[in-house]
Amino acid sequence: GVEPLGSTDGDLSPRQRTATGNTPTRIHIPIRPNRIQFPSEHASRESGRRQSGVCARAVWRGGEDDDGGGGHEGGPMGPSGADHLRRLRLRHRRLLPPDPVVREGPKGDPRGGAARPGLRAGERPGRALRVLQEATRGNFLSRCRCVPSCERNPPGLVLCFHLFPMPLLFVCLHLSIGFPPLVICLKEDATSYEKAVYRAVSCLLSEDRDDDVVINVHRELLKEFPKDLISLKRAQVLCFYIGRPDLSINLVEQVLSHNQQEAYIYGMLAFPLLELGRMCDAEKYALKGFEINKDDFWSQHALCHVLQNDCRFKEAVEFMEACSSSWATCLSFMYTHNWWHVAVCYLEGHSPLEKVLEIYDCYIWKELERDDADCEEVYLNALGLLLRFAVRGQMDYTGDRLKTVVAVFRNESNWHMECLIDLLAIWALASTKEINKAEDLLNSMKFRINSVGKKKLHAVQRGILLAEALLEYGKASHHKVFDILGPNFDAIDYKMIGASDEQLDVFNEVWYIVLLNTGHTYEAIEAIEKRVKQREGVPFLWHLLERAYSMEGRPDASFASTKAKALEVAYFK
Repeated sequence: GVEPLGSTDGDLSPRQRTATGNTPTRIHIPIRPNRIQFPSEHASRESGRRQSGVCARAVWRGGEDDDGGGGHEGGPMGPSGADHLRRLRLRHRRLLPPDPVVREGPKGDPRGGAARPGLRAGERPGRALRVLQEATRGNFLSRCRCVPSCERNPPGLVLCFHLFPMPLLFVCLHLSIGFPPLVICLKEDATSYEKAVYRAVSCLLSEDRDDDVVINVHRELLKEFPKDLISLKRAQVLCFYIGRPDLSINLVEQVLSHNQQEAYIYGMLAFPLLELGRMCDAEKYALKGFEINKDDFWSQHALCHVLQNDCRFKEAVEFMEACSSSWATCLSFMYTHNWWHVAVCYLEGHSPLEKVLEIYDCYIWKELERDDADCEEVYLNALGLLLRFAVRGQMDYTGDRLKTVVAVFRNESNWHMECLIDLLAIWALASTKEINKAEDLLNSMKFRINSVGKKKLHAVQRGILLAEALLEYGKASHHKVFDILGPNFDAIDYKMIGASDEQLDVFNEVWYIVLLNTGHTYEAIEAIEKRVKQREGVPFLWHLLERAYSMEGRPDASFASTKAKALEVAYFK
């Protein structure tokens, strides 16, 4: 329903009261908990424009108790509700300007040499607010401030639109799952742009969301407002999580001619091109974005994907390490994910394992030491890297690192942050003999299917199938893995779990090991040879091919062995 927001003038400065004019309205939108999770990131920084008279405010309407002032176990948010409420506590009067915070490297040297925005000493914002903090630094966003909570108001996060709604848009992405009800405040005399954005966000957050409708609503919005790259990004993120890079490309191409001087648009175009295997086009547009702004994270990220796919591992790590000084302003996802790419390149290029683990320790896991870290993004990149160690039979080198991560997922409040994290957590729990917990997590995922609509049911069921297989793989029950996935498994068909091709690739490596360990050598040879044609420069694939050829008694096993050994010294010495 719509109701007056009430007396909020005490929270605003005289200038803001003059600017807003009309009393805003408050529109409650129920949010189904624990649906899709979106990655943390922010808009382009290059122009640094500020919109005059623009202000938004975020208010956490809750009590002062540590459990979030309204979170309760067993409520609509499930067992993780109180934890999510704690994450959203807004205890701080201001977000901007923040005090500088510098990441420290392995030897105490500043990593990147640039200050990363942070809060005052002792302050720790919730994830949604951290996203808002980061987003307001983009060149489409304005100054934002957090005002104290007010006891007379009901629980929920209130985002009040005065003249410009942009900070809301990133928060909406992160509040669409597992967080308290969102309260959107919109002026009664909202502009056509504000109304269009409101319609798009409302559609995204609706209880019975239809993804096709959401994409179409955003497409219409972008026809009228082609420079709204945040709305474009919001739609792109949804395309990623439903496994539709083709739709993502169409949306970018629709507005490309209006944004040709924005570096960010080219990174947005390059990524879905990567996902469709159009590497030459992806490299072309990523380079164009990089030429405009060498600090554009997504252009850097897309170029790394291209280099990694082409097995140019040394070139990839040199490029990314040279760019790493610009990552100091990244949120945890992009920061640890970029370093994850570097680590995977070292691993695939047969670098000494100590180098890979140094990156894990100093640039991925170390991120948790930050008060404002997005922990789930750290877990995602950590588990994705550790599974690659496991597939290669090198877990002995990792020490207790996996057990340290597994300890996090004994706590059920850390479940269902993202589908991909759940899948990796099931493997990690099972492989460390936490079988009961792994089964509980799997059963919890299955239970959540009941709330999924018919259009999404098939996609969700595929994710459950992969989860069942990873449980058995963690238990070393390889025959059961084969029975679950069948003979024609290809991880590329599982984009709907919210993973890029590079993130999915490890599941194909799991599959090759399963085929070899269950005696399905013909299927293994066929699958590995297909992958070698795509990525001829990966030593690990040639070792697998050597093993498969040897099991079949084929003479070309010696050629595969020679090829693998030559590649092992081709990149890093």
